[in-house]
Amino acid sequence: MGHQKGNVAVTLVTAPRLFVDGRLTGPGVVAIEGGRIRSVTLGARHAGADAMVLPDGVLTPGLVDLQINGAFGVDFADARPDDWRGIRTGLLRTAVTAFAPTLITAAPARLAASLRAVDAAAREDVHGSRILGAHVEGPFLSPDYHGAHDASLMCDPTPEALDVLLQGPPPAILTLAPERAHALDAIARLTAAGCLVSVGHTAATAA
Repeated sequence: MGHQKGNVAVTLVTAPRLFVDGRLTGPGVVAIEGGRIRSVTLGARHAGADAMVLPDGVLTPGLVDLQINGAFGVDFADARPDDWRGIRTGLLRTAVTAFAPTLITAAPARLAASLRAVDAAAREDVHGSRILGAHVEGPFLSPDYHGAHDASLMCDPTPEALDVLLQGPPPAILTLAPERAHALDAIARLTAAGCLVSVGHTAATAA
């Protein structure tokens, strides 16, 4: 729905309530052009006969979940292709428009296999929440702060461990404890591969 501006379609969405700049407001009209929000006009109750009219609810930017280990009864480490399709459509119904499936501590070979599965799922054309890439949390964590992770599977991020982990697509995010042996070299290698490295489950001091 909407109208043409040049060769680009403009979609108009009108809603009774909107979440804008951190506060609830409304009514208002949102204009979307080329997949991006072009404008938000507050106070308007309709935008013409061709507008998409939401009769109730709150119109809000999509939620992005960067640490989610599973959904709808499925652990992402064990998800099959049909599971991923159901998860993506299900998450979209909860307003999560993008997410980073999080894989917790496991052997590097197991994580590498899960990374390949996440990558395959992300490439599928599914009307659902977008997969941003995997978040690997572990196994390079501190056993002193293991939380729900299996401390017996934790290890140092050695070159050999990274060789196995990075056999396929790299994780989008990897959480590690920087005080572990080889961690600083591993951080350089992971970032060079396009991975964002996060610090967590760590005994490191600020120094």
